[in-house]
Parts: sequence; structure tokens; C-alpha cells
Amino acid sequence: MSEVFTSKNDEDAIDEIVKHGLHVSYKWMVLRIALAKSMAMQKLPNGAFDVIAVRGSEYRLRQVTGVGREADIHGEHDFNDVICAMLSVLHGKDLFADEKSYHRFLQRHIRRGLDEIRRSWGRKDNFYDYMYQEFFSFSDQVVVSEVAVGDDQLVGELQHALGLSAELQEVITGYRLRRFVLRFTHAGDLESLRKGREKLCFQLGLNAGSLTVTQAGEPLTAWLDQPLPKTQWKSIHSTVFREWIKEGEGQVTPMTMWLGVDVLGVPFTFDLDQAPHVLVAGTTGSGKSVCIHAMLLSLLWRLPPAQLQLCLIDPKRMDYSHYEGIPHLYQQKVITEVDQAMATLQTLVENMEERSRVFARYGYLSFADVLADQNVFVARLQADQPSLYKADELLSYLLVCIDELADLIMQEPEVEVFLVRLAQKGRAMGIRLILATQRPDAKTFTGKLRSNIPARIALAVQTSAESKIILDETGAKDLLKPGDMLVRYTAGVDIVRVHGVEIKVEDIAACVSYWNRKKE
Repeated sequence: MSEVFTSKNDEDAIDEIVKHGLHVSYKWMVLRIALAKSMAMQKLPNGAFDVIAVRGSEYRLRQVTGVGREADIHGEHDFNDVICAMLSVLHGKDLFADEKSYHRFLQRHIRRGLDEIRRSWGRKDNFYDYMYQEFFSFSDQVVVSEVAVGDDQLVGELQHALGLSAELQEVITGYRLRRFVLRFTHAGDLESLRKGREKLCFQLGLNAGSLTVTQAGEPLTAWLDQPLPKTQWKSIHSTVFREWIKEGEGQVTPMTMWLGVDVLGVPFTFDLDQAPHVLVAGTTGSGKSVCIHAMLLSLLWRLPPAQLQLCLIDPKRMDYSHYEGIPHLYQQKVITEVDQAMATLQTLVENMEERSRVFARYGYLSFADVLADQNVFVARLQADQPSLYKADELLSYLLVCIDELADLIMQEPEVEVFLVRLAQKGRAMGIRLILATQRPDAKTFTGKLRSNIPARIALAVQTSAESKIILDETGAKDLLKPGDMLVRYTAGVDIVRVHGVEIKVEDIAACVSYWNRKKE
């Protein structure tokens, strides 16, 4: 294959970018941008991008990589060897010796990049601002400093640079941060510290933005966090994660999930019974997908299909494909098409209403009441209407996970109606929502959804405005990707900083294999 092939959807995206973004006539420029976008992502594109249902166009390698070109007045060059070398490193394979694989991986990256741009950019957005945010914005964000701040030095510079008198109560070294616990004299000192943060960094010889300030739970007390050098970061491996789950057996609620550790290194749990629905948001490479995998595996390692049904909606066809075949899957498949997602969400709303009617028929107000009286409920159900209702369908939690909310709502705005309905009534009926997005904005995470989904998990984002959409306050822009996150159960509750656990594809495969063996 000496060409790159695109699908009809790819071509639609290219035309949209050419017409409303770049305002140029050369389509191959879009393919180069898409290639750069994909190669900057943390994960490799999977084989789903090899499949083209409806063929779009074909592009010669001379257009895409410049192979065979000599430098000309238009600045065209032959980048083929450079691109081949980069893909060889990414994929761990000598693609110079395997031209077929090189072309296949090249096409995968280009198609994945087009898919990502189509989902995250709209014609109303300035495309050049979008490219800056995607490719360069993190250069302005937190740069981890190698300078270790001394205790006396910090207290002295607070007084010298900012005129603040503070007592250093404790210094805590965690998995990624060094936390200084400071007690101030006046209530206004916290705000003065926040405003003077950049000046303090300069005085201490730190990179701008290296220090973050958080109000502690005690009066006149604040936390000043400095990132440790990356060479000193501690990882939270999946073996530790499995130990947490094992130790939690019988000690936690069914919908308890382990996300990682807090700044002090204490395992952090998130309870979907206490916070029935949650938004998870973060930019590419922030660790959002890994966070969601940790949430899912926390449940799947403990709950059999009779207790948990999992509805996975994955328009990107990437993150949830690993769960194909697990017996917990609602409708026995991962939902990847928008029309399927619409139909599934409508069915879920109907199932929710049916649960409500059945529970009320037997005098129960909620799913929790039914679980508390489960044996009596099942006996009455079987004696009364044995053919109409299946007890296992009524007694299992229904967890709905949507991987890219923005894309789904952009393609089908009606989705929001079903999600709002599920969020409003699902809590009482045993239905839980995990909604994930790369680019949180007011169009995607609307007022109706915001009011019904108060729990938020923010990973690193590109702008303070995005942080405010997720958490109703800034802070997520200063996070250290990947896996660094801010977690809030509900409005008015203190935000907790958490360092996420590492989950790999092999960990998901082990869980799926475990349940498939149980099924046989």
C-alpha cells in the first residue's frame, strides 16, 4: 500500500477543517496535522482504524509524508524517513524493514488524529487557537523544579517577599508533592498568598506556577504544595490496587471505588452510592482513561453480573473495547455507534421507569430499600408475577459509562434529554452514571447536567476556564499529568487531591479473563 485511505467520516472532517479552520485548499495539510495530533497522544491507535466501512479518498505518500520530494520554494521536504523513524520508536518495531506495517500504522495515526480533531474542535472555534492549545499550551503550565525549598527559607521569603507572618507546622513528602502546612496570623493572609504566589516562586528560584495553594480544613491554615522532581515520584502499581480491593471486601459499600492515594499516601476511595453520578474530565494524556479503568475494575473485581450490569458507550472505539466479552455487559456489547447509544439510553430510561413501577407495586420507595429486603422482595415477586419480571435484572446496579460526552452530544443533542432523566431519577433506582470528556464546556456539560451531577473528578486541563466548568473553581490547570486529579463529591465539600493508580491493558484483560472462566 503506497496510499493512505480515509473514510467518508474522515473526509467530512477534512472538508470541515479546510473550509472553516485552515481556509486553504490543500487537504493533505490536514492529514499532517492529524498525524501530529495522534503521535502526541499517550496511547497507540488500535486496529479499529484499519476498518473503513464507507471509503472516502486516497492520498499518496508524496502528499502526506513528502516522500520523493526535493526542497522547493514552497518549503516542501521529504519527511518520510523522519516519520518512519518516529513511528518505529512509538511502536517498538523497525518499520524501515516492514513497509506494510509502516503504511498501516501511518494510516491508523492519521485516522485517529482526524477522529480526535473532529470530536474536540467545532467550526465556531478558531482553529489556530485550537492547535496552539493542543500542541503548545502545556509548555506554559507546571514545570517541575529540581530546587528543594528549605523550611527556614520558605518562612523567611513569605515575610520578605509578601509581608506574611506564618508558622510552618509540618512538612509532608508524598508520592508526587512536598506539602508545607502553614498557619497564618490573619484571615486575609490566604488570599495574599494566592495573589503573591508567582512572586514567591521567583524569590525562591522556582519555575512560575510551581507552587499551589489550598485552604486546609483548620482555621487560618493553608497547604502550600511543591511538586517533587519526576525522578522522585512514586508509582501506585496495580498489585497494590488489587490488595486494596481484597482488604475492602465486606468493609465497603458495593459501589466503592479506589482511585489512588491522597497527598499523604493514604488510599482514596470514591463511593458511587454516596455520589451516584460523576463527571470525569481531563485533556489528552492527563490520565482520564486510566482513572475510569480504575473505577471500573474496582467494581468488576468484586461484583458478579447478578449485582452489576455495565453499559459502556464508546464513540471513539478505543477505551472500552478491552471489556468486550465480560458477562457484566448490558446488551452483551460495547456501544460504539451514535444511533445505538441513543436507542440504548432510551431503553435504560424505560427500564428505570419499569423498576420504579415494580418497586412501588410492592411498597418500596427505592433500590436501596429493595436490597435491604431482598429475600422478601424476590419471594413476593416470584409468587405474584413469575413470568413478567426477572429478579436479577431488578436487583443489579446499572452503571452507565460514556467515554466522550462532548462527541456524543455534538452528534446527537437529544442524548442530553435521556442523560438528564437518568441523572434525576437513577439514584433512587440503582442507576449510576460516569460521564467523561476531554473538552469540558458549557455546551457539553449543560446547566441541567451540572445540577444533577454534582460529583466531579478533574485531571489536568489546558485552561482555568475548563477547570471552572468541572469544579466550579480553578486549580486543575496546575495538575501534574498523568494521573494527578482533584476530586469533589458534591458542591460545598472540600476538594481532595489524588494521585491515580496505574492500570494497564493487561490488568483489564486479567479481570475479563477471570469472569469468562467463571462463565464456562
